[in-house]
Amino acid sequence: MAEETENEEARRRREPRGLHHRIYPYMTELVQYANEDLGEDVEPWIVRDRSAALRTERRGGGRAMVRVWTPSEWAYLNEEEQHD
Repeated sequence: MAEETENEEARRRREPRGLHHRIYPYMTELVQYANEDLGEDVEPWIVRDRSAALRTERRGGGRAMVRVWTPSEWAYLNEEEQHD
């Protein structure tokens, strides 16, 4: 049983880490929670919410972290295609 847990952990670490949250048009900011990865030069492991980050920290999975993303101004992808 311990081998399954270790294999599952190894598989989880290899998977791409994505944004778990949905972003709706009315949202003015996105709050994202993660746990500091214990390896060097590795991005933090993104989790679903604050309680998941704190729970993982208590279990020895790295310090809980938070960051806030705010929307920026809209810009055209191709400046040449701007219509007046």
